Amino acid sequence: PTVTAPDASQNNPSTETDILIVGAGMAGLYSAWRLQRAGYAVRIVEQLHRVGGRLQTDHVRINDQMIEAEEGGMRFMKTQRQLLTLIEQLNLAGEIMPFPMGGADNLYYLRERRFTVRQAQADPSIWGQIYRLDPGSKGKQPGQILWDIRNSILLQNAQNPDTWESSPENWTQFRLQYTYNGIALYRWGFWALLDDFGLSQDCIEMLYSSSGFIAPYDQLINAGSAFQLVADFINPNFLALRGGYATLPAALATQLRAHRVPIDLDHEVRAVERLDDGRFRVVARHRNQDLALNCRKLILAVTQLGLRRLAPYAPMLRDNGQFMTDIDAVADMPLGKINLFYPRNWWTARLGIRNGPCFTDLALAMVYFFERPDSAAEHDGAGHITIYTDLYRSNFWTELQALGDPFHSKEFPVNPPNTQAASRAVVTAVTRQMKQLFGIDDIPDPVLTTFKDWIDPRFGDGDHSWRIGVVDAQVRERLRSPAPGVHVCGESFSDDQAWVNGALRSVDEMLAAHFGLDPMPFLAQLPDAPQ
Repeated sequence: PTVTAPDASQNNPSTETDILIVGAGMAGLYSAWRLQRAGYAVRIVEQLHRVGGRLQTDHVRINDQMIEAEEGGMRFMKTQRQLLTLIEQLNLAGEIMPFPMGGADNLYYLRERRFTVRQAQADPSIWGQIYRLDPGSKGKQPGQILWDIRNSILLQNAQNPDTWESSPENWTQFRLQYTYNGIALYRWGFWALLDDFGLSQDCIEMLYSSSGFIAPYDQLINAGSAFQLVADFINPNFLALRGGYATLPAALATQLRAHRVPIDLDHEVRAVERLDDGRFRVVARHRNQDLALNCRKLILAVTQLGLRRLAPYAPMLRDNGQFMTDIDAVADMPLGKINLFYPRNWWTARLGIRNGPCFTDLALAMVYFFERPDSAAEHDGAGHITIYTDLYRSNFWTELQALGDPFHSKEFPVNPPNTQAASRAVVTAVTRQMKQLFGIDDIPDPVLTTFKDWIDPRFGDGDHSWRIGVVDAQVRERLRSPAPGVHVCGESFSDDQAWVNGALRSVDEMLAAHFGLDPMPFLAQLPDAPQ
């Protein structure tokens, strides 16, 4: 089951601390870890009954095989230096493994046309047979179209596309300083820019349908942020942690507990007031009982939606017009996952698919397959499939989740802890749509399912992107200290949104600006994942 930490309040009765951190996701745990190492007395309160936030790994045993399935974040990149440095510091480098993104047999099913990656690579004109493409897009793969536009923008701004480094610092410059047709990219909407570039509307639909993510195109986020997000998925080289991504917050929580840092789970902040001596009193509710804590400084390591929920209880935030404007500077992006567990892998023998996603314009959006890291050559053991969706396709499954009974089997009459079963209506629709996607008629029922909709305000949505017209460098600087003694950090308001690395970077910037703590030195050599 998902890693949990014991309720620390009973073992740590003191109500005084130097720094109180709200949130035990990656930003909160990392903040506490760095501050404790610097000698501060730190305490964490978390409204969930587990640590990790949007990192949640389910451990399921089927036929004596342990399967790790991700309900939230599942991968990272070797270019994310803050994250790789932390993994090394926590002695987890040996747990790094490749996160493969499929092969030639992976499928597309778009506008009722089914074809493989191999077929698309051999004949790029296949896209023009399905979509009405503009002349400049014909004969190109979808990722190449976006890459060519990125390169055109770089050339307009006197940058060499072949040597330009895809780093958070450079993407900030791309958003805020680079222009397209004389207008800064942060002022452009992504859809509007692609249309102005000359892409047909059918081409734009092809781009999001073939990538699985609609939100960058259909929300009011700026073109610079959208390019940063979609570029990460063009010719990707992803990594993962053996045993699941929740290994990372679990390691941080273990070290914090070893140094007697209290982590109060199931505690929701219900009041924040400033005392006459300048300190804060924070009241957190736990099972109808209130825990009052005093601190000199307050770190809010929560998402945008979390800040919206918290602000009414904190007058110094609620009455701060600039703060309330700043927390709305990002668009929150709904993400959803449905995990289906099977006693035997039926897809490799039937379809030739070993790992990675298949893409469709059905409500499934993305269907991910996984190989067991301990024995990638075996394809007949137990395994799982993940349905990964965003925006209105997530809403489709949320609607079905509300219908009917939860899906259970004789093998799993109840779900593992911290998981919610998909409804029978969801399983029926998923199976029906997978038959369409794969062109087969006999897909077995799973023995276990999980359903996660990250739009729940307690989690704060799946990820975030800067809105049109937002100068995010200024917003990030203000949020590092929106009121005296109050500090905000996390992925939501970072320069590497949608990634754990963004949460770490946001923490490092906040600690450097207001606590005098320099970021950890980067590794001279980043660890390689075994092949």
